[in-house]
Amino acid sequence: MSTTAIQKYFRSAWLPWITVIAAAAVAFIPVLSAGYVQWDDVLLTNKLALRGTDAEHLRNILLPGTGAYQPLRDLYFLLIYRFSGFNPFGYHLANWVLYLAVTALAMRSASVVCRRAGCQGPELVLI
Repeated sequence: MSTTAIQKYFRSAWLPWITVIAAAAVAFIPVLSAGYVQWDDVLLTNKLALRGTDAEHLRNILLPGTGAYQPLRDLYFLLIYRFSGFNPFGYHLANWVLYLAVTALAMRSASVVCRRAGCQGPELVLI
């Protein structure tokens, strides 16, 4: 690579995005080897509604008789359960990917706010 190609690479608009998302990915990668913690047994392994997609299970998720009403969380857990059962890795992987998506969304939001305010964007902090 020539000097100009290296300079062009480091001035790329994608470099800050890659840097931030890679840093977040590396920082939270240890969670993939973790097991269940704290109240996971109550939210996952003891919740019978998460074990099926038939009408009765979905009714128990969408119209619970007791407890907190959090159908989006329970549907998310049901989706992960369909792929990985009660293996903690599946839940941690899904949350890790969701966290990286939120990191990218936060970076994009900061970029839009900075540009509308007249600055060049959060990318300047990293370059």
